[in-house]
Amino acid sequence: MKISIIIPVYNVEPYLGRCIDSVLNQSHQDIEIILINDGSVDNSGKICDEYAIKDKRIKVAHKPNSGVSAARNDGIRMATGDYISFIDSDDYIEPNMLKSLLSLCIKTHSQIAICAVKTRYVDGKVIRESYNLETEVPITNIVDRPTDFSKICGSACQCLYSLNLIQSQGGYFEEGVPLGEDRLFNMKIISSAKSIVYTNEPFYNYLHHKTSAVRSFRADYFDKICKFRIRQLEYMNTLNLNNEKYSRIFHIMFLDFVVNCINNAFSKNNSKENIKEVIKRILDSSLVKNSVNSGVFNEVGTSIKIFILCHKIKSKFFMLSIFKTLNKINYKKIFQELKKVNNTKRVLNKKI
Repeated sequence: MKISIIIPVYNVEPYLGRCIDSVLNQSHQDIEIILINDGSVDNSGKICDEYAIKDKRIKVAHKPNSGVSAARNDGIRMATGDYISFIDSDDYIEPNMLKSLLSLCIKTHSQIAICAVKTRYVDGKVIRESYNLETEVPITNIVDRPTDFSKICGSACQCLYSLNLIQSQGGYFEEGVPLGEDRLFNMKIISSAKSIVYTNEPFYNYLHHKTSAVRSFRADYFDKICKFRIRQLEYMNTLNLNNEKYSRIFHIMFLDFVVNCINNAFSKNNSKENIKEVIKRILDSSLVKNSVNSGVFNEVGTSIKIFILCHKIKSKFFMLSIFKTLNKINYKKIFQELKKVNNTKRVLNKKI
């Protein structure tokens, strides 16, 4: 069976050759590689064209920059395979990934196969990321398991999808949501699959490098996570995932995004005024307020607990000071002090 591998390309000249080579060297050779050059200004487009000359299985499309979702959607429309795989152009895959995932789909009559991931850091550190799921057997009730479902929806790159499944569901990535697009896509497609199959083998290699967008300040980060949250709530209703368990899981997910947004605001290239503006917008947001008041305090990690307590105190200056010193003082110590402050405020409010 033929597999279409869709690779959006944007300014990845140092990594692109390794990515394409990892696909060409697959043990499963009945493939087509669709390279979507998304307005690169380095030599990435030229590299795509050079590979296409060498191998007729490679298709290249050049377009103005419009984002990873639009690039993937162009690739879906161009695909002629029985199955589809998505790869980010600075990552690479193990030689047996496609063959193994395809074999699992055929063996278990599943429409989606999912593998574990290795995250590789520039300092040489490697972290294996896997799920606590049954391995290499068909899973037919994943939507009835909110915790597992929410975890496997995180990335499209570790999945092999039936093209028929994607087409039957009108499966395209959200082009107006510049963050969390993989999760929204998977919520729709995985929930529609009759069965999926999972392997604990880490066939996908994700490169975590210093030029990652999350490492520098992004003024629009909070806007992006709010857009994602709004669409996530709409998907929950459309897909009938709006029960208490899913609600709590997605509240926690959103709060985690918010904490990441605050940490991003403290990037070295950012000003104090920008930081204050980010924190003000977070304190004023009804989306954030709803998640803070959702009753998930005892289910979250220390950093989110600290944020919830800061939010309840409702002081922009206090939140700014706390998150500025988070990396200098033990998290647990900060958490205990915040609990004292919040408890004192609660007592004073009762007396008043």
